[in-house]
Amino acid sequence: MGKSFAADLPLAINLQQLGEQARKAHIPIVLVFTYQGIRSGEQLKEEALLPELRSGELDGFAFFREIVVNDNRKIIDFYGEPTSSKVFQQLYNLTSFPVVIFVNADGEEIADPLLSGAYDYYAFYLKQQINQALKALGSPKRIHQ
Repeated sequence: MGKSFAADLPLAINLQQLGEQARKAHIPIVLVFTYQGIRSGEQLKEEALLPELRSGELDGFAFFREIVVNDNRKIIDFYGEPTSSKVFQQLYNLTSFPVVIFVNADGEEIADPLLSGAYDYYAFYLKQQINQALKALGSPKRIHQ
């Protein structure tokens, strides 16, 4: 069996630090919430997200991180506190997985979330939501579609 490309999406480790980088760059953070053991999360990454990330088309428009809700890891939250990944599910009121949310440097949602679905059109909707998040930040940057 070949290598799973889903591993290429960086895991969230320190969101406070990432928030500082996002604030300086004036770009949103895209949080990809997955649930270990649910195949649709791997499909979303392999069929929709990673091809877009690898294309380079999204470089400089957003930071991407994955949070695996049921892996019991501690993540430094936007306020510098170690927080379980499960708490993020509750914080963002997430009930289905995978889901992609768009937040500012303080972790506040600034665009509508994206659920998994028709991957043929996912790149279009992903770019649309990143542009919505950029607009919410007051950034003049836009991804051309």
